[in-house]
Amino acid sequence: MIYTSSISRKRIRVFTMIFQDGAKLFCVGSVKARCKTHKEKIVFTMLFISTLVLLMTSLMWTPAEATYTTEGFAIFVDGELLIPTLTADDAKEVLKGVKDWYIRENSSVVRMDYAEDVQIRECKITVQDVKSVEDSIAFIVRRKAPLIT
Repeated sequence: MIYTSSISRKRIRVFTMIFQDGAKLFCVGSVKARCKTHKEKIVFTMLFISTLVLLMTSLMWTPAEATYTTEGFAIFVDGELLIPTLTADDAKEVLKGVKDWYIRENSSVVRMDYAEDVQIRECKITVQDVKSVEDSIAFIVRRKAPLIT
């Protein structure tokens, strides 16, 4: 590329560029306005500012506590999750423990049913919510409304 002439007219420069293949190109404007490195500085500055803004907003938010979910089983009462367990056997032990809690020594049980619809279903559970069998029995027994009639 060869610059052949530069004519200044009222602070606007007109450049004629002749390329090696003979094509001519007329450019209007200052060299600074057409300079790629000048535009790259502006892009870099805007990128830097937007990065700082994103960093500051992310620092203002508090991170959520990490929770892990897994496949497990749960005891549902009237369609609502009551006790999550890791296995179906644990859920059955909890229900058996609740029934045993209501049975008195030296008594015979004629019929024992749940007052509500109680189901054991497979579902996704949060590992932090899983309690031991004993804690689960104690939680159910200490509720205000009894499950067994």
